[in-house]
Amino acid sequence: MRADQADDEILNAIEAGWDASTSLRIQNGGTAVAGTDLKFDNTNVVCFNHGTIIATESGPVLVENLQSGGMIRTMNHGYQSLSLVLKRKLPQCALVENEKLRPVRISTGALGNNLQETDLLISRQHRMMVSSPICKRMFGDENVLIAGVRLTELSGIYIDYGVREVEYYHLVFDQHEIVIANGPPSESFFLRPEALKAEALEEITALFPTLKSGMIPFVLAAHSPDAQKQKRLIKRYLDNSKPLQAATNCQLSLML
Repeated sequence: MRADQADDEILNAIEAGWDASTSLRIQNGGTAVAGTDLKFDNTNVVCFNHGTIIATESGPVLVENLQSGGMIRTMNHGYQSLSLVLKRKLPQCALVENEKLRPVRISTGALGNNLQETDLLISRQHRMMVSSPICKRMFGDENVLIAGVRLTELSGIYIDYGVREVEYYHLVFDQHEIVIANGPPSESFFLRPEALKAEALEEITALFPTLKSGMIPFVLAAHSPDAQKQKRLIKRYLDNSKPLQAATNCQLSLML
């Protein structure tokens, strides 16, 4: 990947099969990033499992059928062109060897507000949009991003030890986006110049060992509290017996 970025300052082939029509230019503050600057410590891989249904301009599409250039529905910026779709298939032996590669299963109805159409499987560090007055009181914003693994304290959300294999996909846009996956809002692939938390870094290294990341100047599409604050938020939900997705104006707009 470093060599690919260095030759023409355009990332053409993160995975085999990508050509010039699916290239991604990596910049930092408008300046092309040198291939030698690509490291593991500035990206966060967030993954949907095979079978996830993504909302697009042409209707619901399975994540495995998405292609570069497809117009994907986002919460903040309407329909946006998809830059890349990356995938990694993990057999049962890989899941046994590294338990942290197992997906989080969000059962239908677990998020509340009837937004979810079917079970959703995501990687542990993949963040879901949580929206409610509780978020507003705690963080000053009713919409925040919470890692899937933090949600496992809630009923119907758990690490799925029953799956025999997973095929992870992540969706890359020109900026961090909130997309609609099996009904509820969830984040796209996020690249950032600052160092990652150890948990996310470990997941990236294990899932995509060839991905050295890029210094794309992404800004989070929504606030994401640190791990301890995420835990406190989930405890507040449990104490108040409230659904993760309240019928806020933001969430109601997703159902239209």
